[in-house]
Amino acid sequence: MTAATAAALAGLAHFGVGLYGFATPDMTKSMFGDEAVWLVPAFFLVLGSFELVWAWVTLVYREPTMIGIGVAGFIGSIILYLVALATPLTPFGVKQQTLTTLSAVPFTVKFIEIVYIIAAVSIMRLMTTEEPSRRLESRH
Repeated sequence: MTAATAAALAGLAHFGVGLYGFATPDMTKSMFGDEAVWLVPAFFLVLGSFELVWAWVTLVYREPTMIGIGVAGFIGSIILYLVALATPLTPFGVKQQTLTTLSAVPFTVKFIEIVYIIAAVSIMRLMTTEEPSRRLESRH
């Protein structure tokens, strides 16, 4: 339940950032560059959608493989964020982000994503330790 809640919170935050980015193109342009006015909000909408879907997947599908895909996606989101802080994403027209242009929101969302990763890995570990005992029970 914790993992699904964390995924939903991160998804709602990213989805909101995407909508806000589309609603305020001047702000998006000033923060991310002229070429990123449509790309950055679209990225956040896609990321938010992925995280919202993965909240549902984490809650409904109790398979380590499915949850592992979500963990990989969340790790990818964190790595991309760190790369965007360290270097401009020039192939995509996104200028380098600086700590002065950031607020507490991105750090809070990344923290929530880390909570998802930890909770999801815990769920996966529980699932894999339960599987051998289930197999033994089905033999008897």
